[in-house]
Amino acid sequence: MTREYKLGGFSQLENLWLKFFNHPQGKWIMKLPEVTRLYELIKQYQPTQVLELGTGIGASTAIMATTLDNGRIMTIDQSKKCIEIAKELIPYELKQKIQFEYAPATVIRPIIDVDPFRGWSVYLSFQWVDWDFIVIDGPGPFYVADKG
Repeated sequence: MTREYKLGGFSQLENLWLKFFNHPQGKWIMKLPEVTRLYELIKQYQPTQVLELGTGIGASTAIMATTLDNGRIMTIDQSKKCIEIAKELIPYELKQKIQFEYAPATVIRPIIDVDPFRGWSVYLSFQWVDWDFIVIDGPGPFYVADKG
């Protein structure tokens, strides 16, 4: 059940979210209703091993770290710049629960039948383990990652 989120419902979560939203690169982060839903899902399932594909500037990463009681997050992005911003914005105590990983992504096969501008993409040099919870929070089809 998804409910309409109204500002003022959870100030700790909102204050953390606003820190990312107000950043010059904050236009791409999850909106408050989605952040609240992510928070509720983490609380409900209590995962211990979380994988996030698409760190961005770290808003959803920070929300999940706030929510986790005894868990760890591995967050992966194809942009070193985004990872640097995330490390700057995420509070120190939350970073203790997070492992940041840079992994270049590449298109492996276009999806010609569906949309000639989209393709299947994969992260290169990425180690898979057992995950309790996976969040895919990546860019749209026209995002071009930095080259290192």
